[in-house]
Amino acid sequence: MTSQEYPHPTWSAAVTAVGTDHVRLSYDYRDVGDFVGFGSLLDDDFRFDYPGIAESRGRSAVLQRCNAFGSPPLKHHIHQIVAGGRSVIVLGHLVHRVGRTASDAEDRGDGLDFADHFTISEAGMLLSCCRYYHVSPS
Repeated sequence: MTSQEYPHPTWSAAVTAVGTDHVRLSYDYRDVGDFVGFGSLLDDDFRFDYPGIAESRGRSAVLQRCNAFGSPPLKHHIHQIVAGGRSVIVLGHLVHRVGRTASDAEDRGDGLDFADHFTISEAGMLLSCCRYYHVSPS
């Protein structure tokens, strides 16, 4: 075997690993309403694109929007994370909590399946997130 036959890990593999950790943490922080923690994972030029919500650009604009909504009554259940290069794809299920705090862990049982596509900056920070929801055809 020669070194030519096996690709060497590059900086992008390390950046992808860091970015994937940041993606996981972003759900934890948002689910408990810790927007300071969430903001620490975002690139200055972060872009947030969710259906039904006007796109937000820039860390401060995204955090301002998150703070306006307050502590979310939502919980993300992550089913799968697929990462490669500067992309991280997350598949999961979003449910409403009974209460508005993390200590109210009972779920109502309703919710939506989602897919999030994150892009990662060269420094491993979250650069963008675009969300897609599963809906049944009519």
